[in-house]
Amino acid sequence: MNSIPTPLADLEISESNEITAHHMLGFTNRSWINAYKTHGPVFKVAIGERQYTVLCGHDANLEAWRRPDDWNYRDTDSGSFFRSEMGKGHVTQLNGEPHRRLRKLILPAIGVKALSRDFEAVMASMTRSIAEIPRDTCDLFDKANVAYTDALAVSQVKLDVPPETIKLLADFEDWFIGGLRVSPDQQQQFHATHEYRAIKSAAYDVFEQVVAERQSGVRRNDSFDMMFDQPAMPGFLPLDQDELVQAVYLLSVAGVGNIANQLSAAVWFLTSHPEWLDRLRHELDHVDLAMMKSGMANFPILKAVVSEMERFYQPAPAIQKITTNDLDIMGQHIPAGESVLHIHGLAHFDADLYERPYEFNPGRWLTGSIKKPLAFGGGKHLCLGMGVARLFVPLSLALMVKDYDIEALQAPMSVMLAPTIPSSPPTTRFEVKLTPR
Repeated sequence: MNSIPTPLADLEISESNEITAHHMLGFTNRSWINAYKTHGPVFKVAIGERQYTVLCGHDANLEAWRRPDDWNYRDTDSGSFFRSEMGKGHVTQLNGEPHRRLRKLILPAIGVKALSRDFEAVMASMTRSIAEIPRDTCDLFDKANVAYTDALAVSQVKLDVPPETIKLLADFEDWFIGGLRVSPDQQQQFHATHEYRAIKSAAYDVFEQVVAERQSGVRRNDSFDMMFDQPAMPGFLPLDQDELVQAVYLLSVAGVGNIANQLSAAVWFLTSHPEWLDRLRHELDHVDLAMMKSGMANFPILKAVVSEMERFYQPAPAIQKITTNDLDIMGQHIPAGESVLHIHGLAHFDADLYERPYEFNPGRWLTGSIKKPLAFGGGKHLCLGMGVARLFVPLSLALMVKDYDIEALQAPMSVMLAPTIPSSPPTTRFEVKLTPR
């Protein structure tokens, strides 16, 4: 197998704090692409003190996703993170049959049918949230985090809670998921702080109260009810108490930060390319946004903008895995027990797939046939929140562009979440100004 002995041999460290800059895992996309073109889709690289086998490129992605039982997600750094913080019932850190069981049991609450049922309530929630954004400068990432949590609270898990509780849940997800962006030692230090323990305890009180309410017989005609009341599936044990609590977390708040990052990226790209902002606004001025309930067929420019955003920016472009068997992928042998870094998002910057890949050009999606973006991964571990993101991002973006002039004061930036806590993970800050049209 080809080998890169240290990151500095072929990889260029990125110095940018912009979340939309061309970098992945701390190194520039161009250097990753150069390594891929030089060494092929399977090669070794050292990152810090860790040695990984890298798997990348469109064909290698497809090959990896065809082998769902050849990968161990549980014992990776990210798997250990979810297991320690969320317990055994969290779907992200499961392998094989346990993963298939849990995913099958919760999918009825996450599919397109579940999302479209309360489209009008989601649209009203987002319209209200955007209207409440201060007319002077604001942090769009933070406002979107809360707006998306509120939208989930009127659809997925109907929460009868005050606005401050919605803000608490949004903040918990930001504090929790940020831990994936720091080292395991920093995670442990941060999760041991009084501040984190307090916000996690308060959030879990909400999740547990929802489960207790439904177990008492209360029904709210929401997505959680669809999952809670589904008939027993032959061969599958029903969800236990811990799994029900984790399901409430998944439905009510999981992923809102990643979706807010996607919205921030889309707004930044549009304000940096006013010709596309004008084209999108012209489209939205001549179509009823309520038509989005049935899909994006009536919104070709909006769909192209969102597709290009997904190609150009991915909140999670890579995933860690460990091989469970000896594998041969793309002509390379990977032994069992090997730590693999699957950089599925690197294919988005392959000039053989996308002409001028470092240019933001939604027009590429309006003509011809090109590879769909892989922003949400693939295979059996395809992101559960994909459907939510692909409704929430275009809807919120359309509401903003249609009714407001948008001024971005800087690019979305990665900053410390809690500067007074040394082990704090990063979050995003994106200062914008909205003016009603």
